[in-house]
Amino acid sequence: MDQHYSVRIGEKTYSKTFQTQGDYATSWKSVLQNAHGTTVFCLCPGRETRKLAVKHRDKTDEYHLARFANTGHEHFHDCHFYAPAPDRSGLQGYNTGVVVEGDDQTVQVRLAHGIREREAGTQPGPVADHNHPVSPGHRKPAMTILGL
Repeated sequence: MDQHYSVRIGEKTYSKTFQTQGDYATSWKSVLQNAHGTTVFCLCPGRETRKLAVKHRDKTDEYHLARFANTGHEHFHDCHFYAPAPDRSGLQGYNTGVVVEGDDQTVQVRLAHGIREREAGTQPGPVADHNHPVSPGHRKPAMTILGL
């Protein structure tokens, strides 16, 4: 399920070999650098437009291709950019905004209870007193820890 296919940038097509082999790494980086901010099209045998974006990683100064959010189902099932359609992934059971897929292939989940990272050796903070009734108000939709 990690098959790379040719891509089209402007009027030029770039093969799988050009994208993946080390001999062409410098040239491929140059192509992506010049195409940064433009739309790239995956040429897998999927359906619809199969648009990709050129992304830049500041820390490593590298460029890579990423699918647009919620478009993974447009790609062929063995394409590197394939992902199940949102309506078939089980996420339809959650309200909009609980699970959000970013353009850089990250996933953000809004949890009902926050998770905090503590340094080793520190004591946990005070626990909330659940004996007091919660005042009414507008709650944002969230996923429970069990749902996660």
